[in-house]
Amino acid sequence: MDRFNESLWSGDLIGSEEPDEQAFSQGCAAWFADSNKKALLAEIGVGTLDQAMMAVMPFKHNNLRLLGLSNKILLADEIHACDAYMSCILEGLIERQARGGNSVILLSATLSQQQRDKLVAAFARGAEGQQEAPLLGKDDYPWLTHVTKTDVHSHRVATRKEVERSVSVGWLHSEQECIARIESAVSQGKCIAWIRNSVDDAIQVYRQLLARGVIPASSLSLFHSRFAFSDRQRIETETLARFGKYCSLQRASQVIVCTQVIEQSVDIDLDEMISDLAPIDLLIQRAGRLQRHIRDINGQLKRDGKDERSPPELLILAPVWDDAPGDEWFGSAMRNSAYVYPDHGRIWLTQRVLREQGAIQMPHAARLLIESVYGEDVVMPEGFARSEQEQVGKYYCDRARAKKYVLNFRPGYAANINDYLPEKLSTRLAEESVSLWLATCIDGVVKPYATGAHAWEMSVVRVRRSWWKKHRDEFSLLEGDAFRQWCVEQRQDPEMANVILVTDDESCGYSAREGLIGKVG
Repeated sequence: MDRFNESLWSGDLIGSEEPDEQAFSQGCAAWFADSNKKALLAEIGVGTLDQAMMAVMPFKHNNLRLLGLSNKILLADEIHACDAYMSCILEGLIERQARGGNSVILLSATLSQQQRDKLVAAFARGAEGQQEAPLLGKDDYPWLTHVTKTDVHSHRVATRKEVERSVSVGWLHSEQECIARIESAVSQGKCIAWIRNSVDDAIQVYRQLLARGVIPASSLSLFHSRFAFSDRQRIETETLARFGKYCSLQRASQVIVCTQVIEQSVDIDLDEMISDLAPIDLLIQRAGRLQRHIRDINGQLKRDGKDERSPPELLILAPVWDDAPGDEWFGSAMRNSAYVYPDHGRIWLTQRVLREQGAIQMPHAARLLIESVYGEDVVMPEGFARSEQEQVGKYYCDRARAKKYVLNFRPGYAANINDYLPEKLSTRLAEESVSLWLATCIDGVVKPYATGAHAWEMSVVRVRRSWWKKHRDEFSLLEGDAFRQWCVEQRQDPEMANVILVTDDESCGYSAREGLIGKVG
């Protein structure tokens, strides 16, 4: 999206109203792109799924979004990533599209039968049909389901030979084992990643690797969500240069410690990978970054033939296996991961099915892996009885909350409709985040941390509100008249804005190397 927007906001297009000074098509594109609401009005609109979902919720100007979606094909990718709340809103969007006679294309590599059934039912409701999705077997994948007003067609889809792959799964049970494996890979000239579930865990192990001195700092990088936009952009570019498809010599002995930011959209190719234990769909996504392209023994890209590297293996840091786990099975071994992924029963099911299968075989075993964790007939150990009840309760509570916000279009226009807008309305139920602006203050002059175009926007870091509440006192903030003047210039609410003063000294709490640090440990 950043590169797309940059292509629109280039050169003399900005602010020019003279017809001879710009291409009409590009000028129109820039007009559409300068607002999330107008973006959907273009013939081809590109944006997040949230922007489309806002059309079926009581947001201001949602009718403009509905207009933009009319007579369009809605194409949504990675829909398995939607939680219970988002899935319910997505179903409302699909129903509205079908009711308007529009088409919808949904893509996912790891969609469960239960999710698929609800999406099919949503389109059927909108099309005023009675279709139901047929049951799938454990080997039914890849699978195409085509829903019309009168019928449901469902069949297997052939796959290209080059996308068929098998990644073996190995297990590690301590951070020391992981560090030893990383240093071994580096000594062999291999590039390797360790995907951690929390930012604090990523920073901590990054510091450990640096302190040991075995891996040069120039060969070790850190990538997570608590960087300013400018640094995230730089790190992503460096990551692609080191681990991307076309890198060869640069990839030797390189290490990246990262979080979930690497799972999607970044086309990297790793020789080896370690991952913290996570839900099965996320592990499948992470494994997709392991030996993604065909290379020779030296890491040079090959056009065809077999990969000359050692067979791919996903190493997973996980608790020691327990056939009868207790409620603290995950949290006692991996505290931060247990907080990030609170459905510990699904985590245990993930470890069980991967232990049984010994590998992630794609695409043939995808259905078996997903249904073994998310299927309606799975049996949880007794030790997870309480947490499972909590998760089931949360699931239905989140869906009920979403249904309350999704607009009912069936009655059409009603004279008694009201203009009530909920104060806190969102397309996601994730914890509320806050924006933090990074700035320097030299001789009383306040400047953005980033340089170049849109410098203040590129100086923003977004964090969870609870994290900021806990760590706020660890930073020096812009205050007094200087802060009030900044709020006036940047049109920010003084009650909501936070400007962190940074210096070249990492003790300020932010560095281009580690990001927004706080207290790690």
